[in-house]
Amino acid sequence: MKHLFSIVSMMIIANFTISSIVSAEVNSSEHKREIKREFAVSSSPILSISNEFGTIRIIEGSSDKIIFKITITGKGKDSDAAKKYAESVDVNFKQSSSNISAKTIFEKIRCENNCGRNVDYEVTVPKNTKQVLENKFGDIKLNNTVEPLEIKLEFGKLYANELSEADLSIQHGGGTINKCDKMKIKSSFSKYKFGEIGSMSGSISYDGIDVEALANGDIKSDFSNMDIENLKGSFHAKDFTYGSLKIANVSDNFSNIKVNSSFSTVKVGLTKNHNFKTTLYSSFGSIKTGSVVFYEKTLDKKDVVVGIAGKIKEPSATVEISSSYGNIVFQ
Repeated sequence: MKHLFSIVSMMIIANFTISSIVSAEVNSSEHKREIKREFAVSSSPILSISNEFGTIRIIEGSSDKIIFKITITGKGKDSDAAKKYAESVDVNFKQSSSNISAKTIFEKIRCENNCGRNVDYEVTVPKNTKQVLENKFGDIKLNNTVEPLEIKLEFGKLYANELSEADLSIQHGGGTINKCDKMKIKSSFSKYKFGEIGSMSGSISYDGIDVEALANGDIKSDFSNMDIENLKGSFHAKDFTYGSLKIANVSDNFSNIKVNSSFSTVKVGLTKNHNFKTTLYSSFGSIKTGSVVFYEKTLDKKDVVVGIAGKIKEPSATVEISSSYGNIVFQ
């Protein structure tokens, strides 16, 4: 009997909990409103967007127009509250010749239970549009760009297919880019997956970056991990601290690798088939050169290696790696 009473009590509690959840869902409402604007533009237009709490999606169009479709969603405990929150948001548009800007404006409003505001942009642009996009608490999605792209992103991710030139400033986010000819990056607390990158320069902190193929890189790194699957040309890291750098495969025709690291592990895919001049130095760490054979050596100690690797007497490629409190590994 006591056991039956316990079961019945649990069922009552469960039913009450489910009823409470259903009631909360019923009491939560949404109200959507749309803003649509079109702007005729001439050659080489510039689009600037500043947004918060939503997604910016850029679509390539065929006309000489920049077309906005903005969806504002208000959420509240009932339909009246949801409508109030949706109507507390507006967009300020400006046009100067072919320069078009849009900025989301939020009216200050007290947020009660089960409330919120989302602003999602869908913008169709001509192919040759330069884009300056800023978003907080939301993603940016686009396909291809042939003109310079500037991104400022906080608490969101960038998704792109093929970019010509990108200047990225990202915090607490990340991104996926299939291809970029030229990239400048300033990033922190973010994770990335990159495909084929022509050149990459900038600084990263508390990041994780995976690159499938990199032609040339020049990076300053703190507390970050960077994995490069294939290096074609050169890689420079004046300061690489408290992290790990891995370059899995190095092209036979690479030009130079220069890394100054501390409290980090540096692994580079150099083998006996590569030809290069090298200077390796380790303080409170180790140097492991794997299958690489040095035919001419000026210094060859546990913590210093200076010489020529490979069968060419005067190779053009150079490798200079110094490490404090970290290991240097050829593999």
